[in-house]
Amino acid sequence: NFNPLGLTDGEIGLFTAVLMICPDREGLKNCTAIHTIQQLFLQALYFQMKICHRDADRTFSSLISMIPVFRKVSDDQA
Repeated sequence: NFNPLGLTDGEIGLFTAVLMICPDREGLKNCTAIHTIQQLFLQALYFQMKICHRDADRTFSSLISMIPVFRKVSDDQA
């Protein structure tokens, strides 16, 4: 649930990209490159949040702490 964090559509899109580009997936090749791309999306998300949120550091940390929850849901459905 993103509503409590007040994310913009762009921030939701970037966060979705972070979730989708996961170097930990089984069977992937060149995980280092995938990790680098994921880090670039995380940086873009952080910079966007710095522009849009007064409490960007707290909001970003809260959002990042949700990643394991989303990954578990994804794994449970696979």
